[in-house]
Amino acid sequence: MTEIKSYQDSILFREMVVAGETPVSELFRILVDSPVPWGTAYWKKRRVEIIDNKCATCGCEDGPMVLQHGWKRMRTPQARSLAAGMVRLENPYMVTVKTKTIPCCPKCGYAVKKRKTDSRWVCRRHHSWQESELSTKDVQDNTRRESGRRMEMHRQWYKKHKDEIDRKTLVLIADEAVRYWSFSGVFTECKRCAFIRDMRPGLIFAQ
Repeated sequence: MTEIKSYQDSILFREMVVAGETPVSELFRILVDSPVPWGTAYWKKRRVEIIDNKCATCGCEDGPMVLQHGWKRMRTPQARSLAAGMVRLENPYMVTVKTKTIPCCPKCGYAVKKRKTDSRWVCRRHHSWQESELSTKDVQDNTRRESGRRMEMHRQWYKKHKDEIDRKTLVLIADEAVRYWSFSGVFTECKRCAFIRDMRPGLIFAQ
């Protein structure tokens, strides 16, 4: 199999992903080489069989009409991000967070800074204190060096679990491909209603 051009191909692709015998690079190559669904002969034939001459939303019969799934497939970066979150739940890693002690306002708890004009310290709410009156609190150290250390820990974890993340990414993509190619739940809309539906933020991901 080199491309996904029909519903049967999408099922075969998912079986290849689940089996885990085909290299990840080969599976991603199939996705890259596959044409857009609506440009295939299979899709055009099924569209003619399914599409109605009346908009299911506004009821108008003025064409042209389009087929709507009502949801959009995830792109690969979105699927990869979701897969990484799933793997992290199964293989959590602890990031040691370093803290530092800073002076703060004893009344509101906000950080304080020393005035340039006198010896008093002031917070963002304009509470003013002598240095001896200040409280302290521990906060996360967000210096560039510390942020770089946490980022490197995440890179090492991602590198260790990259193959598992790629596999789960492909499963998510394959599941949506099967659903998309099956024409399950499609309906007919006029171009105006289709445009309005596509612009709704709630339809960015599959519901």
